[in-house]
Amino acid sequence: MWHTSGYRGQGLTVAVLDSGFRGWKQFLGGALPSEVTVKSFRHDGNFEAKDSQHGILCGEVVHALAPDAKLLLANWEPDDPESFLHAVRWARERGARVITTSVISPSWGDGEGGGPVHAALRGILGDGQKLGDVLCFACAGNTAQRTWTGTFTQTLTPTNGTFTISVPRTQAAIVHFY
Repeated sequence: MWHTSGYRGQGLTVAVLDSGFRGWKQFLGGALPSEVTVKSFRHDGNFEAKDSQHGILCGEVVHALAPDAKLLLANWEPDDPESFLHAVRWARERGARVITTSVISPSWGDGEGGGPVHAALRGILGDGQKLGDVLCFACAGNTAQRTWTGTFTQTLTPTNGTFTISVPRTQAAIVHFY
């Protein structure tokens, strides 16, 4: 429906912050756009350090939903919240209006959106109340039992050129990500 209505992500920048981008170049022009911007925030600077393609798969989903969007890919140093915050700042400085991170770091906060990392993220991203604040989302994936779940029933409706995304009456995992 979005694509046939002309909404293909044109003018939008989306950042995929993840840990697994091994072999990403072979997916350019297919699962990923022909051109992407990449950066490693790991201490060793190795963008393909982890033997995983998880981030590529997340990028593939974004590219399928918004094929005309500019895609940013970044990783960070595991167990170093400051390097993650650097990656978020970098994405924001490059115009990311949407950031997806489907990697959990449960020890970085209190589980309720509090703590110094979450406070820093709110400062970088906004609190979601103002135009221009970044939309963040994450898949619950393997940890769905540790997140809130409920029935999602809103409908897809255009409002001032934007859409409210929804799915018909299904169980959906909702992850509160600041």
